[in-house]
Amino acid sequence: MSFGLPTGQLFKSNNLHSWWDLHRLTEIEAFKAQCNDLTFKVLSCFAWHMGLPKDFFTTSHQDGLPRNTLKFIKYPKLAIKPDDAVPRLTEHTDWGSITLLFTDSPGLEVLDPQDQWHEVPQLPGGIVINIGDALSLWTGQQLKSTMHRISWEKVPVDQDRYSMPYFVHPNFSKCRATPLGQRLILSCVLLCEKCFMLTAGTGSHQPQISQGAREYGGKGDHIQRLL
Repeated sequence: MSFGLPTGQLFKSNNLHSWWDLHRLTEIEAFKAQCNDLTFKVLSCFAWHMGLPKDFFTTSHQDGLPRNTLKFIKYPKLAIKPDDAVPRLTEHTDWGSITLLFTDSPGLEVLDPQDQWHEVPQLPGGIVINIGDALSLWTGQQLKSTMHRISWEKVPVDQDRYSMPYFVHPNFSKCRATPLGQRLILSCVLLCEKCFMLTAGTGSHQPQISQGAREYGGKGDHIQRLL
């Protein structure tokens, strides 16, 4: 389930099930607004610590295409566990700026620079924040996109797993150049547009997005190729 319309537009949507009544849609809109507020605080902190104006990144994250997306994701249980080489969700990076991840389920793992996987600890009420490819490219890898996956280790194969990510994307038309130069930010916009067009209308998410990003090299190498 995906909610990617501009603020307030869910009430006008004609492709939602009748179960999504006014009360539930109001809750979704309020939660999206809270996520957006948190996003602005995080991006402002990044800018301040990099010696940039606090609104440097937020001005490029207004309510325009490709817009932020709130998703409800279910990883269904299986009768038989796949081969150990096949994770529950294959390794990938997100293609946007940052991702806010809400989940009570274990299983998320991140890859360190030495190619070792580590389980992400669960903190009650905590939010996991991933850096995406666009922000990594935008900052010349001062902020590195998070390679992550979901393993089978902590959630039994006969149990469903649920998560709720909020994917944050810079606007196509409002990105600002960093001190690293205009060519870098142009590459950032092209990467976002490329990955967005690859996935628009597919009804799916990360595998296709990862493939789009990997056309630029994968694991951050695309940054070096575009500079």
